Amino acid sequence: MDVLLEKKDIDIVSTINELHYGDDFVFSYDNGFNIALAFTAYDSEREQILDPSYGELVFNSYEWGPNPDGSYFTRRERLEAHICTREELGIDENREGARFMPLHEQGANLIELYQKKLLCLDKRDLFIYGDYNSMQARQLNV
Repeated sequence: MDVLLEKKDIDIVSTINELHYGDDFVFSYDNGFNIALAFTAYDSEREQILDPSYGELVFNSYEWGPNPDGSYFTRRERLEAHICTREELGIDENREGARFMPLHEQGANLIELYQKKLLCLDKRDLFIYGDYNSMQARQLNV
């Protein structure tokens, strides 16, 4: 941020959006992108509680861009999720297979409690690029 003008107690501030990552930069599991999701009432229930009559938690990818022939495509795909394993969440003694950063003790207790509710994606599905204003992009939504 740059302070443009200082006068008594008032500052006029401008922000600069540098667009650090280009539209073709791929955020993926290989460079730290990961996600886990749960539906819970924050109680002591350890099993899934989402009643199917209300709906379901679904991961989707939405992708668009040019085809080699110059036409454009859009694609929506439902991504298969699975219940995150203890190994993936890093709550076992051996963190060798952990897919997330180490947790603070309080956070680790919650992850331990809700482990059977947490949904993860396969590593191959964990990538995004571009944004809503890009000529080509891939986004994830839940």
